Amino acid sequence: MGMETMNRTKILQHLDELLAKSELDQAREYLCNQIAKAKSQKEYDVALTLYNELIGFYRDGSQHQLALQTSKEALLCLKELSIENTPDYATTLINIANALRASGNLEPALGVFGQAKACYEACLPKGHENFASLYNNMSLLYQQKQEYQMACDYQYQALEIVQVYYEKTKKDVYLIRIAISKTNLAVTLCQMGQQEKAKPLLWEALHIFQGRTPSDFHYSATLAGLADVFYYEGNDAQAIWYYEMALSEIKLHMGQNDFYQTVQSNLEQAYHRRGQTLQQGRSIKGLLLCERFYQAFGAPVFQSFLEKYPNQFGIGLVGEGSEVLGFDDEFSKDHDFGPGFLVLVNDSVFDAIAKPLQNAYDALPKEFMGYQRQITKQAWGRVGVIKQSDFLERVLQLPHFPQNASEWLTVSHESLCMLSRGKMFTQTGNFARERKRIQQGYPLEGVVQKRLAQQLGKMAQCGQYNYPRMIKRETVAAFLYKAEFIKATLKAIHLLCRSYAPYEKWLYQSAIELTQQQNEYQELLEAIRQLVQTEVAPRENTNLSSGCDQTPQQIEGVCAKLLSLVIKQYPSLAQKVSQKETYLMVYAQELSQQGDVLLEKEMLVDQMVQKEWQAFDLVQNEGGRAGCQDDWETFSIMRKSQYQTWPLSLLESYDKDFTNAMQNGQNLITQKYGRMMESTAPEEYAKIKDRFPTLPDNFIALREQIIQIQVGWMEALAEQYPLFCSNARAIHTNQDKPWRTSYETYLRGELSTYSEQTLQKYGRWIVTLAQSGQNLAEMILLQTAKYYGYASIEQAEETMRKEQNHE
Repeated sequence: MGMETMNRTKILQHLDELLAKSELDQAREYLCNQIAKAKSQKEYDVALTLYNELIGFYRDGSQHQLALQTSKEALLCLKELSIENTPDYATTLINIANALRASGNLEPALGVFGQAKACYEACLPKGHENFASLYNNMSLLYQQKQEYQMACDYQYQALEIVQVYYEKTKKDVYLIRIAISKTNLAVTLCQMGQQEKAKPLLWEALHIFQGRTPSDFHYSATLAGLADVFYYEGNDAQAIWYYEMALSEIKLHMGQNDFYQTVQSNLEQAYHRRGQTLQQGRSIKGLLLCERFYQAFGAPVFQSFLEKYPNQFGIGLVGEGSEVLGFDDEFSKDHDFGPGFLVLVNDSVFDAIAKPLQNAYDALPKEFMGYQRQITKQAWGRVGVIKQSDFLERVLQLPHFPQNASEWLTVSHESLCMLSRGKMFTQTGNFARERKRIQQGYPLEGVVQKRLAQQLGKMAQCGQYNYPRMIKRETVAAFLYKAEFIKATLKAIHLLCRSYAPYEKWLYQSAIELTQQQNEYQELLEAIRQLVQTEVAPRENTNLSSGCDQTPQQIEGVCAKLLSLVIKQYPSLAQKVSQKETYLMVYAQELSQQGDVLLEKEMLVDQMVQKEWQAFDLVQNEGGRAGCQDDWETFSIMRKSQYQTWPLSLLESYDKDFTNAMQNGQNLITQKYGRMMESTAPEEYAKIKDRFPTLPDNFIALREQIIQIQVGWMEALAEQYPLFCSNARAIHTNQDKPWRTSYETYLRGELSTYSEQTLQKYGRWIVTLAQSGQNLAEMILLQTAKYYGYASIEQAEETMRKEQNHE
């Protein structure tokens, strides 16, 4: 059997795959091997195609001698084929001429270009697309010869040809060639001092190149051209931005060739004009580096995915790493430090879109602002495309965000810290929304109290109890207890500040930044620092009675300072524990008991909302299922915001009402919405009103008194926070429409489902609030604001005001 004929198409496809991955050395080796194979099999047509590729490869990599040597070998191949006066012959001549041009042999290059031109004119019709390529390359030669008008003339001819082809076919390949021609023309105009004409051409080219995956080889020239324009205009910040982008693209496709060196030199000049060296200008925090990398290359590429799959994935940098915390320094740039970001995909669409997303990510430049993207074992799951549940499992040891008190108590401080720090570069999707809530701190005060009690207990056990005893026996053990005491104290500080504690590496630094404006905390941190600097006294030199080891006294000083901060937040502790008591374990036990009581209420709220959701799902509407019946997130926020404000006894009473109704086959949610129809749809209500229990006159009278108070609260609130309240219901029943239920009518419907006992409890509570000057509507709205990621109603109102004014 003879040798198998070489498949030119497959060879070129594999070459493109290697180049798309920026595997330049492998691509060169592959080309050389395939050329040798083609020549040995005397398949000179295949060899010629690959010679042309190799010439361009060496030229773009500024390996000029190799490019010229390969050109000679290509000429020998042409002789073997005897294809003079054919387009393939002329195309090879153009590549040889370009190799000569790039190596500085301008006059020989001009002669070879002339031969190629004559060949095309002899065998191709006027205006053929091959002329556009010829003219573009000849224009580059005239640029180097500084004959700019001649360069412009050829560029205009090339542009005219490809525009005609694009208008006829609308093929993307001609759109790319338009961008190439406009870039070359713009660069020439810049060299002629005509930046105002060059800039729009470069913007047009940029819009064609931007967002392609993988990026086009010629994109870097457009970026460098724009940078030059901005530099000439004196806009150094923009010049630096586009020079940095250009360098990334050049390195990706061509390595550090002559063009790379030229652009880097220009970049250095731009930094110098700002009074910085290249190294100083590139000194940047890791998180900002990653965000800029995303803005430069990720955002244009992933925009189409975001539009096609709205709310299905989020992009940012969260999780492990000192750069996520903002604490990275010159010692942190190891492991997986470098430009990159995380693409978190919803589980429901992961299998469908993960591969194209990962392919797009892998095609991005590997270097940005002088930092190389590291690909290590440590980097797995930190950057790139990952399923949301896998990421959460990795960070939280849960496949989802914490959903109840038990999970909030189980997930470590460090895990929550990793999830809350860093930055999401896109703010759409459920991950970004859930994470925004995590950033507000523990949502359940009972969890904070329980976790704080744990840390107080550790401080007492390790510092106040075990250290003084172990220092009499064994120094190393005493040292370990001292370290555990300090760690527990720092975690307690984070809890008091409603923040999550990072790993030990950054625990102290985090505490400093968290409390830098609070003197009482600064005094506590200074006491901790002094405690660290005090050496543990060796056993044989320890004499506690003589005060040789000052550590126990320092520990007690730290405990006293922390205790004052704890009591400031939880004054009820001082009422329960003797003021003379200094042992933190006593306070820990009392705080834990208070947390248990609070958690009981918080867990009851969760159960109550789940029951209501199940009942809401069963509500039958005449017009079909309502969209809000599938919106658990909004339903949960609205109902929890209300119930979080209720006292435990009231919650228990209503929970009993609801449970009894369910057991008797009654749906209180159906009743609530049905009773609202008395105002919103009177005719329909008349048909169904007999299905609901008749309400006694005294019940109705009490209900209306309650409504009057609460409507007044809502009126006051809407006046104070008009923007935030504009998202809520209209206030008054006289504003009801068939499609719109007011706050007053909704409240009337809800109160009508309460038992007499529950309504009386509710009424007494409302009166108590009113007498103490509290506004229940404001209390509920504050809870809602926190669920949506705001620290206060004021912050939510201000944010909405800025959005309205497009600030």
